[in-house]
Amino acid sequence: MSLFGGRQLVMSEQLSKINQNNWTQSRTFVITEDKIFNIDNTKSKREMLIANLGGLSRSMLGKKAEFTIHFKKEYDYRYSSDINTREKIIKTLKCLYGLHTKKNLPIYDIQEQNLRGYTTTEKDKKKSIDKFPPEDFRNYGEDLIPEERKQQEPAKPKDLHEKMQDNEGFMRAKLEDKYAPKD
Repeated sequence: MSLFGGRQLVMSEQLSKINQNNWTQSRTFVITEDKIFNIDNTKSKREMLIANLGGLSRSMLGKKAEFTIHFKKEYDYRYSSDINTREKIIKTLKCLYGLHTKKNLPIYDIQEQNLRGYTTTEKDKKKSIDKFPPEDFRNYGEDLIPEERKQQEPAKPKDLHEKMQDNEGFMRAKLEDKYAPKD
């Protein structure tokens, strides 16, 4: 347990991590009460605070159940597993993120077979390239905490009377300018 610094273990799964060269590597994926650990054999390769998550993406097509863990200020991690394991991980991270931040962890459903185009690699981060998915891929049905959506109200179309008044004023100004006596 010293590997986790005395933290309470929530879950541990054997997954395939997909690196920036699109190669798979076997990893033990560990979630504690406040961190995610990426473990290769017995060594932790990276520790990430759950409160620093930016969101999760999941592939909705294809045979592999891929998911990407997005971070606010770091590069992402892309994994593949069976669908039940992926959904269990997503559910666990949503709950822990909500407990730590009192906010929803954004979940993005990507209609593609893999998430390569939506995963910011370490090389991308160094070049200031961000591959975070667009907001319209967000699945609000996954939210645990009720919140108001930040949507802009569409511009209210003017009714015919307002349009006529606008045009009348515009036309009057044009006519007055055209036919005004010249000094």
